[in-house]
Amino acid sequence: MTDIFAEAEGLQRRRALLDALEKQGRETPITGVGSAKYSTGQAIAKILTAMMAQKQGDQLTQDMSANQGQYNTQLSEGVGRYLDTYGGKPGGTLNDAQAEALMRQNVAPPPEDLAEPVKADPRKAVTEALASRLPELRVVGGGGMKELLADISRRASPATRTTRSMGSSSARMMTGR
Repeated sequence: MTDIFAEAEGLQRRRALLDALEKQGRETPITGVGSAKYSTGQAIAKILTAMMAQKQGDQLTQDMSANQGQYNTQLSEGVGRYLDTYGGKPGGTLNDAQAEALMRQNVAPPPEDLAEPVKADPRKAVTEALASRLPELRVVGGGGMKELLADISRRASPATRTTRSMGSSSARMMTGR
């Protein structure tokens, strides 16, 4: 699998070069020699440069679109993995036809038709999301981290209060107050 981030940087460099080439073609005047108003060779070179820039621009647009599609696919898969890991996912179940074939003919469905269950592990999901190269997925992971910290804080509050009250009553008993 190609690195979509390195590919995107390469596409940005190509875009900058193409923009410079197009700018040069628009802004560089065709000058003549002697009494001629323009040079035929320069005019032909400008036309060929413009045609080449147009063709390169079309190819660049297609490449950038393909790169964005790969990015979107990786983001979608990453969010799916995050959700599956954060909340868990039950394994696949048999549909009616598969269940009947199993019971009557002892024919099991192919393993790829039955998804493996995923145990809920919010910490793992948050860690993987925060370590992602996809900024949107890191934002999702940050939200999950806040949720985990709030949950830990809620759980720790009653225990902290009990420990503090036990500590002060133990101190009272020891001092006799």
